[in-house]
Amino acid sequence: EPGAAGESPAEAAPTRRERAGDRPVRRRRVFVPDASPPEASPPEPLRARRERRRRRAEREALRELARTHASYASEHGGEDNERLEFLGDAVLQLLVTEMLYRRRPGASEGEMTALRQRLVNTDRLAALARRRDLGARVRLGRGAELEGLRDNDRLLAGLYEADLAALYLAGGLGPARRRVEEDFAELIEVAAGERNAKEVLQSWCQARHGEPPRYEALDEPGPDEASQWRVRVVLPDGVEAVGAGRNKKAASYAAARAALEALGLS
Repeated sequence: EPGAAGESPAEAAPTRRERAGDRPVRRRRVFVPDASPPEASPPEPLRARRERRRRRAEREALRELARTHASYASEHGGEDNERLEFLGDAVLQLLVTEMLYRRRPGASEGEMTALRQRLVNTDRLAALARRRDLGARVRLGRGAELEGLRDNDRLLAGLYEADLAALYLAGGLGPARRRVEEDFAELIEVAAGERNAKEVLQSWCQARHGEPPRYEALDEPGPDEASQWRVRVVLPDGVEAVGAGRNKKAASYAAARAALEALGLS
Protein backbone atom coordinates (compact mmCIF):
# COMPACT_ATOMS: atom_id res chain seq x y z
CA GLU A 1 0.00 0.00 0.00
CA PRO A 2 1.31 3.52 -0.90
CA GLY A 3 1.14 4.95 2.61
CA ALA A 4 2.73 1.98 4.32
CA ALA A 5 6.30 2.95 3.35
CA GLY A 6 5.77 6.62 4.18
CA GLU A 7 5.86 7.92 0.61
CA SER A 8 3.64 8.13 -2.43
CA PRO A 9 4.52 7.17 -6.01
CA ALA A 10 5.07 10.89 -6.80
CA GLU A 11 7.75 11.06 -4.09
CA ALA A 12 9.91 8.22 -5.54
CA ALA A 13 13.72 8.56 -5.57
CA PRO A 14 15.11 10.89 -8.29
CA THR A 15 16.40 9.33 -11.49
CA ARG A 16 20.09 9.27 -12.48
CA ARG A 17 19.59 12.17 -14.92
CA GLU A 18 17.84 14.24 -12.17
CA ARG A 19 20.76 13.66 -9.79
CA ALA A 20 23.26 14.67 -12.47
CA GLY A 21 21.36 17.83 -13.43
CA ASP A 22 21.32 18.55 -17.14
CA ARG A 23 24.50 16.58 -17.89
CA PRO A 24 23.95 13.67 -20.32
CA VAL A 25 24.41 10.26 -18.81
CA ARG A 26 26.97 7.96 -20.50
CA ARG A 27 25.39 4.59 -20.89
CA ARG A 28 27.40 1.42 -20.56
CA ARG A 29 27.41 -0.83 -23.60
CA VAL A 30 26.43 -4.33 -22.74
CA PHE A 31 27.34 -7.22 -25.05
CA VAL A 32 24.31 -9.27 -25.89
CA PRO A 33 25.07 -12.62 -27.53
CA ASP A 34 23.56 -13.14 -30.93
CA ALA A 35 20.45 -15.11 -30.37
CA SER A 36 20.26 -16.24 -33.97
CA PRO A 37 20.92 -19.96 -34.47
CA PRO A 38 24.49 -20.97 -35.50
CA GLU A 39 25.22 -21.64 -39.14
CA ALA A 40 24.12 -25.14 -39.94
CA SER A 41 26.92 -27.62 -40.74
CA PRO A 42 26.74 -29.27 -44.13
CA PRO A 43 24.69 -32.45 -44.25
CA GLU A 44 26.49 -35.75 -43.81
CA PRO A 45 26.46 -36.74 -47.53
CA LEU A 46 28.06 -33.41 -48.43
CA ARG A 47 30.78 -33.78 -45.80
CA ALA A 48 31.45 -37.31 -46.99
CA ARG A 49 31.76 -36.13 -50.60
CA ARG A 50 34.17 -33.38 -49.58
CA GLU A 51 36.29 -35.86 -47.64
CA ARG A 52 36.35 -38.26 -50.59
CA ARG A 53 37.44 -35.45 -52.91
CA ARG A 54 40.18 -34.43 -50.48
CA ARG A 55 41.49 -37.97 -50.20
CA ARG A 56 41.32 -38.48 -53.95
CA ALA A 57 43.34 -35.28 -54.51
CA GLU A 58 45.89 -36.43 -51.94
CA ARG A 59 46.24 -39.83 -53.62
CA GLU A 60 46.68 -38.25 -57.04
CA ALA A 61 49.33 -35.86 -55.71
CA LEU A 62 51.24 -38.75 -54.13
CA ARG A 63 51.01 -40.84 -57.30
CA GLU A 64 52.33 -37.97 -59.37
CA LEU A 65 55.22 -37.46 -56.95
CA ALA A 66 55.98 -41.20 -56.96
CA ARG A 67 56.39 -41.05 -60.76
CA THR A 68 58.57 -37.94 -60.80
CA HIS A 69 62.17 -38.90 -61.52
CA ALA A 70 65.02 -36.72 -60.26
CA SER A 71 65.87 -35.78 -63.87
CA TYR A 72 62.41 -34.29 -64.36
CA ALA A 73 62.53 -32.37 -61.08
CA SER A 74 65.96 -31.05 -62.00
CA GLU A 75 64.68 -29.64 -65.28
CA HIS A 76 61.24 -28.44 -64.16
CA GLY A 77 61.68 -27.79 -60.44
CA GLY A 78 59.80 -29.34 -57.54
CA GLU A 79 60.33 -32.51 -55.54
CA ASP A 80 61.39 -35.88 -56.94
CA ASN A 81 60.44 -39.37 -55.80
CA GLU A 82 63.65 -40.34 -54.01
CA ARG A 83 62.23 -39.80 -50.51
CA LEU A 84 59.27 -41.99 -51.44
CA GLU A 85 61.68 -44.65 -52.72
CA PHE A 86 63.41 -44.62 -49.34
CA LEU A 87 60.12 -45.04 -47.49
CA GLY A 88 58.82 -47.64 -49.94
CA ASP A 89 61.93 -49.79 -49.47
CA ALA A 90 61.29 -49.92 -45.71
CA VAL A 91 57.56 -50.67 -46.16
CA LEU A 92 58.34 -53.44 -48.66
CA GLN A 93 60.95 -55.04 -46.40
CA LEU A 94 58.51 -55.03 -43.49
CA LEU A 95 55.59 -56.52 -45.42
CA VAL A 96 57.62 -59.20 -47.20
CA THR A 97 59.21 -60.14 -43.87
CA GLU A 98 55.76 -60.39 -42.32
CA MET A 99 54.58 -62.64 -45.16
CA LEU A 100 57.58 -64.93 -44.76
CA TYR A 101 57.04 -65.11 -41.00
CA ARG A 102 53.40 -66.12 -41.44
CA ARG A 103 53.73 -68.38 -44.50
CA ARG A 104 56.95 -70.21 -43.61
CA PRO A 105 56.43 -71.15 -39.92
CA GLY A 106 59.22 -73.73 -39.92
CA ALA A 107 61.86 -71.51 -41.54
CA SER A 108 64.78 -70.23 -39.48
CA GLU A 109 65.90 -66.60 -39.39
CA GLY A 110 68.72 -67.36 -41.81
CA GLU A 111 66.41 -69.14 -44.25
CA MET A 112 63.90 -66.28 -44.19
CA THR A 113 66.68 -63.74 -44.72
CA ALA A 114 68.02 -65.64 -47.73
CA LEU A 115 64.54 -66.02 -49.18
CA ARG A 116 63.77 -62.33 -48.72
CA GLN A 117 66.99 -61.42 -50.52
CA ARG A 118 65.93 -63.57 -53.44
CA LEU A 119 62.51 -61.96 -53.53
CA VAL A 120 63.35 -58.29 -52.98
CA ASN A 121 65.98 -57.28 -55.50
CA THR A 122 66.32 -54.97 -58.49
CA ASP A 123 65.42 -57.60 -61.10
CA ARG A 124 62.30 -58.73 -59.26
CA LEU A 125 61.04 -55.23 -58.54
CA ALA A 126 61.71 -54.10 -62.10
CA ALA A 127 59.65 -57.04 -63.40
CA LEU A 128 56.78 -56.12 -61.07
CA ALA A 129 56.98 -52.48 -62.19
CA ARG A 130 56.76 -53.60 -65.83
CA ARG A 131 53.74 -55.73 -65.01
CA ARG A 132 52.04 -52.64 -63.59
CA ASP A 133 53.23 -50.51 -66.53
CA LEU A 134 54.86 -47.98 -64.23
CA GLY A 135 57.57 -47.14 -66.74
CA ALA A 136 55.05 -45.76 -69.20
CA ARG A 137 53.85 -43.21 -66.64
CA VAL A 138 57.14 -42.03 -65.13
CA ARG A 139 57.99 -38.35 -65.64
CA LEU A 140 61.53 -38.14 -66.98
CA GLY A 141 63.76 -35.26 -67.91
CA ARG A 142 64.67 -34.86 -71.55
CA GLY A 143 68.20 -36.15 -71.08
CA ALA A 144 67.07 -39.27 -69.22
CA GLU A 145 64.45 -39.92 -71.89
CA LEU A 146 67.08 -39.75 -74.62
CA GLU A 147 69.27 -42.17 -72.67
CA GLY A 148 66.46 -44.72 -72.66
CA LEU A 149 66.08 -44.81 -68.88
CA ARG A 150 62.36 -45.42 -69.09
CA ASP A 151 63.03 -49.17 -69.26
CA ASN A 152 66.05 -49.17 -66.95
CA ASP A 153 65.82 -51.90 -64.27
CA ARG A 154 67.19 -49.71 -61.49
CA LEU A 155 64.80 -46.88 -62.31
CA LEU A 156 61.82 -49.27 -62.49
CA ALA A 157 62.71 -50.89 -59.16
CA GLY A 158 62.77 -47.45 -57.56
CA LEU A 159 59.43 -46.63 -59.16
CA TYR A 160 57.88 -49.74 -57.63
CA GLU A 161 59.10 -48.72 -54.16
CA ALA A 162 57.94 -45.11 -54.57
CA ASP A 163 54.52 -46.23 -55.79
CA LEU A 164 54.17 -48.53 -52.79
CA ALA A 165 55.12 -45.67 -50.45
CA ALA A 166 52.47 -43.44 -52.03
CA LEU A 167 49.89 -46.18 -51.47
CA TYR A 168 51.00 -46.48 -47.84
CA LEU A 169 50.86 -42.74 -47.14
CA ALA A 170 47.43 -42.38 -48.72
CA GLY A 171 45.79 -45.37 -47.05
CA GLY A 172 48.06 -46.92 -44.42
CA LEU A 173 49.44 -50.44 -44.17
CA GLY A 174 46.18 -52.11 -45.30
CA PRO A 175 46.32 -51.12 -48.99
CA ALA A 176 50.12 -51.52 -49.05
CA ARG A 177 49.84 -55.02 -47.58
CA ARG A 178 47.24 -56.02 -50.18
CA ARG A 179 49.55 -54.82 -52.97
CA VAL A 180 52.53 -56.75 -51.64
CA GLU A 181 50.50 -59.91 -51.06
CA GLU A 182 49.11 -59.67 -54.58
CA ASP A 183 52.60 -59.32 -56.05
CA PHE A 184 54.63 -61.63 -53.79
CA ALA A 185 52.38 -64.44 -52.52
CA GLU A 186 52.98 -66.71 -55.50
CA LEU A 187 56.64 -65.69 -55.73
CA ILE A 188 57.22 -66.76 -52.14
CA GLU A 189 55.81 -70.20 -52.76
CA VAL A 190 57.73 -70.63 -56.02
CA ALA A 191 61.00 -69.36 -54.57
CA ALA A 192 60.68 -71.58 -51.50
CA GLY A 193 59.90 -74.58 -53.67
CA GLU A 194 62.79 -73.83 -56.02
CA ARG A 195 65.22 -73.47 -53.15
CA ASN A 196 64.07 -76.70 -51.57
CA ALA A 197 64.25 -78.63 -54.86
CA LYS A 198 67.91 -77.80 -55.42
CA GLU A 199 68.80 -78.35 -51.77
CA VAL A 200 67.03 -81.71 -51.64
CA LEU A 201 68.66 -82.87 -54.89
CA GLN A 202 72.12 -81.77 -53.77
CA SER A 203 71.74 -83.44 -50.37
CA TRP A 204 70.59 -86.66 -52.02
CA CYS A 205 73.51 -86.69 -54.46
CA GLN A 206 76.05 -85.97 -51.73
CA ALA A 207 74.67 -88.70 -49.50
CA ARG A 208 74.34 -91.27 -52.29
CA HIS A 209 77.33 -90.49 -54.52
CA GLY A 210 79.55 -88.12 -52.56
CA GLU A 211 79.37 -85.35 -55.17
CA PRO A 212 76.81 -82.73 -56.26
CA PRO A 213 74.76 -82.71 -59.47
CA ARG A 214 76.02 -80.80 -62.50
CA TYR A 215 73.94 -78.15 -64.32
CA GLU A 216 74.54 -77.09 -67.92
CA ALA A 217 72.69 -74.74 -70.27
CA LEU A 218 71.45 -76.41 -73.43
CA ASP A 219 70.71 -73.25 -75.38
CA GLU A 220 69.98 -69.56 -74.88
CA PRO A 221 66.60 -67.98 -75.62
CA GLY A 222 66.12 -66.16 -78.90
CA PRO A 223 64.79 -62.65 -79.45
CA ASP A 224 61.20 -63.83 -79.04
CA GLU A 225 59.93 -62.85 -75.58
CA ALA A 226 58.14 -66.19 -75.29
CA SER A 227 61.39 -68.18 -75.69
CA GLN A 228 63.03 -69.60 -72.55
CA TRP A 229 66.27 -70.92 -71.23
CA ARG A 230 66.73 -74.72 -71.12
CA VAL A 231 69.03 -76.29 -68.54
CA ARG A 232 69.99 -79.94 -68.04
CA VAL A 233 70.96 -81.38 -64.68
CA VAL A 234 73.20 -84.46 -64.72
CA LEU A 235 73.44 -86.60 -61.59
CA PRO A 236 76.61 -88.53 -60.68
CA ASP A 237 74.96 -91.82 -61.65
CA GLY A 238 74.08 -90.50 -65.10
CA VAL A 239 70.41 -89.65 -64.54
CA GLU A 240 69.46 -86.51 -66.44
CA ALA A 241 66.55 -84.06 -66.36
CA VAL A 242 65.78 -80.89 -68.29
CA GLY A 243 63.99 -77.74 -67.12
CA ALA A 244 62.96 -74.49 -68.79
CA GLY A 245 62.52 -71.01 -67.36
CA ARG A 246 62.57 -67.29 -68.05
CA ASN A 247 66.26 -67.17 -67.10
CA LYS A 248 69.09 -69.59 -66.46
CA LYS A 249 68.49 -69.73 -62.72
CA ALA A 250 64.78 -70.48 -63.07
CA ALA A 251 65.53 -73.16 -65.64
CA SER A 252 68.02 -74.86 -63.30
CA TYR A 253 65.41 -74.93 -60.52
CA ALA A 254 62.93 -76.48 -62.93
CA ALA A 255 65.52 -79.09 -63.88
CA ALA A 256 66.09 -79.94 -60.21
CA ARG A 257 62.36 -80.46 -59.69
CA ALA A 258 62.21 -82.68 -62.78
CA ALA A 259 65.14 -84.77 -61.46
CA LEU A 260 63.44 -85.23 -58.10
CA GLU A 261 60.29 -86.38 -59.86
CA ALA A 262 62.31 -88.87 -61.90
CA LEU A 263 63.88 -90.19 -58.69
CA GLY A 264 60.51 -90.37 -56.97
CA LEU A 265 61.62 -87.87 -54.33
CA SER A 266 59.18 -85.04 -55.06
